[in-house]
Amino acid sequence: MSECISLKIPSRPEYVSLARLNSSAVANSVGFDFEEIDDIKIAVAEACNSIIDGLDGIEDSINIEYLIEDMKLDIIITTNHPIDCHLKEGDDVLDQNLSLLIIETIMDEVECLKDEVSGIKMTKRIGVDA
Repeated sequence: MSECISLKIPSRPEYVSLARLNSSAVANSVGFDFEEIDDIKIAVAEACNSIIDGLDGIEDSINIEYLIEDMKLDIIITTNHPIDCHLKEGDDVLDQNLSLLIIETIMDEVECLKDEVSGIKMTKRIGVDA
């Protein structure tokens, strides 16, 4: 059985802590341990901050969907304005999107979304080290 929980926040930095708290509660209800919950909170905060930076002052909302399935959590964080969340091939680490590098390090799967909405889809599985 799968469930979906949604959260919509303004694209302003002061609301990122709300996304972190919500992520912690959802991850805890799924059964992740303390370290995995911490990774999820960090990844969600980095994704939200990256989207806020990518919007470059445009007022929009950030949509966060938590798709809960057996032993895994998909988190889809999107906005309606186009942003670039891809890593550049062969570039120096200092030129990269550091938020995306962090997310890729601590989550099991990461996908950039660019079709109807822009954002990041990330997956964390219970008991799997990224």
